[in-house]
Amino acid sequence: HVFIIVDGEADFVTGGKMIDPKDTAPDQVRGPGIEGGTTHHLVKGDVITIPAKTPHWFKEVPSKTVAYYAVNIDSE
Repeated sequence: HVFIIVDGEADFVTGGKMIDPKDTAPDQVRGPGIEGGTTHHLVKGDVITIPAKTPHWFKEVPSKTVAYYAVNIDSE
């Protein structure tokens, strides 16, 4: 994935271990949070790339909302 932040700010975690993962759709796993990982404070204009199969999560959104474009690249 590539996320492009267009408005707001957020603390975004990548890596670590997903808490209580559940399959929610084909090739889609979700959980309520992540243990460990690296926290990135993202603001308008930031771009972050998340490697395939890497857990990622918007941990906190101090601005109450964050607007972003998500580009999903098929790894096959």
